[in-house]
Amino acid sequence: MIYYTIYFILVLLCCLELIYVHSSIFNVRSKRIYIKLNDKSYMYNSNSNILLFVISAFLIFFAGLRWKTGIDFYTYLNAYNAVKSGISSQTEPTFVILSKLVPSLSIVFLIYAFLSIYLLNIYIKRETTIIWMVMLLFYACIFLRFDMGIMRQGLAMSICLYSLTFIQEDKNYKFLLCIFIASLVHLSALLFLIVIVVKNKVIPAIWLMIIPLFSVIVGFTKFWMLFLNILEKIPVEQLQKYIAHANNGLYIDKNISISDYRILVFLFLFILGRNYIAKNNFGKYNLYLNIYFIGTCIFYLFRPFVTLSDRGSYYFCSVEIFILPMLFMNLKSKWVKLLMMCMIIAYTLNYIKYYTTINYEIVNWMNANYVPYKWIFGN
Repeated sequence: MIYYTIYFILVLLCCLELIYVHSSIFNVRSKRIYIKLNDKSYMYNSNSNILLFVISAFLIFFAGLRWKTGIDFYTYLNAYNAVKSGISSQTEPTFVILSKLVPSLSIVFLIYAFLSIYLLNIYIKRETTIIWMVMLLFYACIFLRFDMGIMRQGLAMSICLYSLTFIQEDKNYKFLLCIFIASLVHLSALLFLIVIVVKNKVIPAIWLMIIPLFSVIVGFTKFWMLFLNILEKIPVEQLQKYIAHANNGLYIDKNISISDYRILVFLFLFILGRNYIAKNNFGKYNLYLNIYFIGTCIFYLFRPFVTLSDRGSYYFCSVEIFILPMLFMNLKSKWVKLLMMCMIIAYTLNYIKYYTTINYEIVNWMNANYVPYKWIFGN
């Protein structure tokens, strides 16, 4: 199956990178072996950009040429046909403009995929030395769901991640410009403006744990139902419209999935990991931690509002693709590193399994399957 083939190629590249480029992380002691690894490291690095270009280009065409495949395919097809027919559309202006300009929905898909992956590549090469671990996490955790499905938000997320360069350089005006552009792609990107408030703050670990736990209590109880019932008693017409809209999206789910646990467990892991980060990387790691913290709070606090909780939190939780490699690189024990690598493989493999087995006839938030993969030139 093509999804697994891509996945295992990325796993292989990740392992080769760790062995040849970052051999010291496994405490290679033999001088002879170390010299040989250094030679291979030089050869590997010289081809790294070519490999990244080839894999990225393949992913762009893989996402851009899909047909009747992916979470929101028919949603985009209907929106595209509506624009072509002159019917007003509520989608963001970038999609409307592109739909008017290009003769095929596949070209729209290609443009979104190209911009999303290109911007991410720029940020990856600038911000990390473990390129293929990040690409592995990106493919499993982001690409399949967003670039292969919810593509407008996927591009908006890539722009938001790219904007973190300017946050780290204290170029707030460029950060704000990026978020404005991202909001033209998907309005929900405006949520990412919160990052500017916490960018330089070192939040005490106790608060990083207490606030998300409080969010869990609020999100998994009837707090929002009671809160909206109280607001309904206020005789303001416009307010009542907002409340009615909120009630329509309210969903109380007493079942807690593995994903619900995962986000909180990862947050606690990242909080603990802050103590092991080298001083020269502390500022960047702390920024990612604060961003993930915001995403965790949004995910649990607004859990009854599924769209806000899920899609809203992912702008922030997507930084896990950078936090995990940073934490990996700063661990001292080779056995802990090996254990963490196994965890990353198991974690990403679970995503691949999920997206290759879900069925749109069962899952109501998607309208086309991933398997079998179909493209514009045939099945």
